[in-house]
Amino acid sequence: MPLFTTYNILQRWNFTNLNGITGQLAVQYVNDRKDGGTLIQSLPTSYLYRTNSELLRVNGKTGFIFSDDHDQSIGIQWSLSRYRNSSQFDSREYNGDEQSGYINVLYQSSLVARCINSETGMSFMFDEYDETFDLMPVPASGKSAWCVL
Repeated sequence: MPLFTTYNILQRWNFTNLNGITGQLAVQYVNDRKDGGTLIQSLPTSYLYRTNSELLRVNGKTGFIFSDDHDQSIGIQWSLSRYRNSSQFDSREYNGDEQSGYINVLYQSSLVARCINSETGMSFMFDEYDETFDLMPVPASGKSAWCVL
């Protein structure tokens, strides 16, 4: 049976003011360690497994209502994260590091006496990773970003 230790810490803050602004902020940290394999490592069929994962994520939401009758609003959602993993599978090792984030901007308006809602927005996302594995001749890495209207 593998031995493991996991810590998961999450804190959220909410705020609202009388001017129509509301929001939320969250911070999360996760650390996960696992050790497994056979108990007697000197046997010819022995096997070792270890992994250590770490995640840090910060995200938030903010919204603003333009008018007293709640006809128009704008909102922003965003998230930033960093994930690291190092693992050992018998004599093979894997290491990975990823950084990613996104932002969404949304606008909503009521038309024709609130019978029809119009919504529009824009999103942007990025992702960057680096990873190595014993069997890969060259370490893998990459960056990507995209924007959608």
